[in-house]
Amino acid sequence: TISGTNPFNPFGIDLTPNGSPGGNYDDVRRRMIEMGVRHFTQTVNTWYGSATLDGQIGSSGDWFWDINGIYGRNHAKQTMLGNINAEKVQQALGPIANCTAPCVPLDLFGTPGAVTQAMVDFIGFTQHDSSKQSILGATANISGKWISVGDDRLGLAAGVEARRLKGRFDPDPVVQAGHGSDIPAQHAGGGYNVAEVYGEFDAPFIRNRPEIELLELSGSARYSH
Repeated sequence: TISGTNPFNPFGIDLTPNGSPGGNYDDVRRRMIEMGVRHFTQTVNTWYGSATLDGQIGSSGDWFWDINGIYGRNHAKQTMLGNINAEKVQQALGPIANCTAPCVPLDLFGTPGAVTQAMVDFIGFTQHDSSKQSILGATANISGKWISVGDDRLGLAAGVEARRLKGRFDPDPVVQAGHGSDIPAQHAGGGYNVAEVYGEFDAPFIRNRPEIELLELSGSARYSH
């Protein structure tokens, strides 16, 4: 609503959009060229690292082990200039009695340049958004040959794995309140933890014989929580 007491309202009556009680106009639009172009910048920092330890058990080299760890993080900050706070626009267009300092009455009806720097400073704001994602994980494995099961030895492998993933997005408080001229957005965030264990075996009962090239029994299982 553009109040009739707004000093730049040439009609001297409250202008209320149709569809609202007492509505008397369809649309008023003004390109806010005095605010300049909208300018968007983004800074993104990404880190990722991994490490592994491995070795064998015993001198025969039948058993091998490894332990692995990973860490990754992505952090982004966005800044947008030239956005408008709709709540302050309403205050600057509303009853003059409610537009006390630092509020400055807004002129929507003047020629280009009528929106002064003081008006721009009151209704404009710099939008700051941020987001972050991270992953942390570790695994441990062991594998090797065990007892004889015919023409070869029983192969075994087992391991555990754990991962934690998190993410969030935090738009500017003005945008979260629905007062920005940008697309409305709310805070979003979450994550999950995963723990897994697995085991595998391979039993080659017959291998490389004239009548049978390979006869084996193998199996694997994994549990994830």
